[in-house]
Amino acid sequence: MVSKSKGDKRRNSHGGEPNRQGTAVPGGGGVAASLSLSGMSAPQRIAWLALLALVFVVPLAMGRLALPGAQTPITFDQFDLIKTFVIRVCVSIGLAAWAWHILIEGGRLRRSKVDYLIVALLGWVALTTITSIHPQTALFGTYRRYEGFLTYLTYAGTFFLAIQLLDRGSRIRTLAKTFFWSAAVVNAYAVLQYLGLDPVEWGPLSFEENRAFSFFGNPELLAGYVVMSLTIALSLALAEERTSWRAVYWSGFVVALVSWIATFTRGAWIAGAVALLVMLVVVIMTGVKLRGVDKAFLGAGGAAGAALVALSLSATNEVMNVWLRLSSILDFSTGSAGNRFRIWQSALDAVADRPILGFGADTFKLVFPKYRPIDYLGDGYLTVADNVHNYPLQLAVALGIPGLLLVIAVFGYAAYSSAPTVFLRSESASADRLVLAGFWAACVGYLAHLFFALSITSTTVLLWVATAAVLAPSARSIQVGELRWGRAGAVSAAVLAAAVVVASFVPLHADNLYVKSKLAQGQDRVALAEKAARALPYESAYRSEISIARMDVFVEALLQVDAVRGTASEQAARSALQGVFVDTERAMLDAMERSPWEFENYIFLANLYAAAGDYIDPTYYDRSIEVARTGIEDRGFTYDARLRFQLARGLHARGQSQEAFEHIKLAAQLAPDYPEAQLLFAEIARELGEPAGTGSVPDETR
Repeated sequence: MVSKSKGDKRRNSHGGEPNRQGTAVPGGGGVAASLSLSGMSAPQRIAWLALLALVFVVPLAMGRLALPGAQTPITFDQFDLIKTFVIRVCVSIGLAAWAWHILIEGGRLRRSKVDYLIVALLGWVALTTITSIHPQTALFGTYRRYEGFLTYLTYAGTFFLAIQLLDRGSRIRTLAKTFFWSAAVVNAYAVLQYLGLDPVEWGPLSFEENRAFSFFGNPELLAGYVVMSLTIALSLALAEERTSWRAVYWSGFVVALVSWIATFTRGAWIAGAVALLVMLVVVIMTGVKLRGVDKAFLGAGGAAGAALVALSLSATNEVMNVWLRLSSILDFSTGSAGNRFRIWQSALDAVADRPILGFGADTFKLVFPKYRPIDYLGDGYLTVADNVHNYPLQLAVALGIPGLLLVIAVFGYAAYSSAPTVFLRSESASADRLVLAGFWAACVGYLAHLFFALSITSTTVLLWVATAAVLAPSARSIQVGELRWGRAGAVSAAVLAAAVVVASFVPLHADNLYVKSKLAQGQDRVALAEKAARALPYESAYRSEISIARMDVFVEALLQVDAVRGTASEQAARSALQGVFVDTERAMLDAMERSPWEFENYIFLANLYAAAGDYIDPTYYDRSIEVARTGIEDRGFTYDARLRFQLARGLHARGQSQEAFEHIKLAAQLAPDYPEAQLLFAEIARELGEPAGTGSVPDETR
């Protein structure tokens, strides 16, 4: 039995909790009150704590530290995999507990204004997964990104759970405070990194030293989270009546401000400024009166920010110099901005080819080699863009233009429908309204950041939570009565949640095997990589590891042949080499069959056949040529320097030096830092009497 009601009659103007007689009880002391647990059944409490755990634990979770007694980190992917695991476990437990309560005891089913749009989005992502160039990637997502269809389901489940539970102002405030304390740890650690006081030895980094990355592994990934933390800390500070706690929240804001600057991420600076501007508008429209403590911390924050900026001006590194960093933001011809612009161009080309259904969620890494601009340099010839660094374009490539429009509709309508509550002009603002404004500005800031960056599951899931928070006050309630099949449904939900939780451990186990394989050698490395692939058959990274490990064993066999050449042991060594070759070829063909759009599979196999041509039979050069041509011509990996090198290597070995020269010349031009290509280019150039030097990259179009 169900009945509908508009709004939530249990809310009251003071934001207090209703007691059994319906009168307001001001927020009091105690653990239950501080966590907003009063009035909840046991399953509801589990669901609520699961949501709070998601918000608090996900930003802090990482696999850097080894388990007691272990010699390796928990996982090779030290950040995103662990965070995704925590999200799925928390959401599964939360939804199962909520379902148990409503199916057995009855209660309110709350509906938001964007529910139908979210259902439509899920349906569209499911369709694009089926029609994807690689449905497995579209379903599970790319390694270290994981934003496939299952993650969209997780986003929707998180949003639904939050809408059900955020039914009063006190819970929204508790959610904000939970976010604040987690962010305080994240941002404090980021500041330590900037100051050179990081207690963890990370080894070589792929970005500038002292650039803050905290528990996210990369400054640009941290930056989006920090943008959200700025406005939530500020809203709590302005909403708090007690001076001591107001100072605590202001302190968190100042630390977040320093962390924000210390990421040295231009897009996040712009996005953070937009988010803070939104909060300024709210402050003006609601007539918030600044106190002495507010002015003191504003001054402290301004001084800290100014000092950090001034200190950066002496840096010769463009990235670590705020002025040089900002002044280069519109220079699309050189540096990171230039490469970013070229990635965007490749995305536009991809969208033009499949504008409706796209290529499937999270498949850009597979797509990019085909649409790679000829002048894309990246950070070297080994660089492959696995993300557009522009979320709207990323969505258009993955889900097609209709999918992009659905995402815009979800967040656009959420912003539009909740804006009157946030921006209503008044002489004073309640604490609830200010906290809602903080969430609203956090959403705007993070979405603005995504125009210059990539979506990561661990922060985008918080965007969905924040969106639920701003829509919660306008949610409609449907009263659900006792259901005859309720107990069976509740048990089914619990079993399903338990299955998801157990299944969520499998990627952790597989990645633990993967990291162990990286540290092993020879057949031990092969065996561990194969175990990882068996544990998670859809993960192409593990199959690539098998190919690399087996190639290393093959190279060892080659060296053994060289070592015994001309002796009685040579024949036995060559027989052993043949056996290793067969195993290596089988592994590489299997990897290619499972992931035909993974360009590295073509490089690995072409390289194997070329080596076999050197040591086993010259006819293997023909196979090397065939594989390289398939990658370049059939798959469209036109401007990959390594494939061009393998093609030129095979052609040259088969006496086709003139054609080989054209391919190796292009490889040398595409990758000036590719030593093997430069050496082969010089060798063939001398042979043909061609002039030395690579020249400039030719002005070609696809």
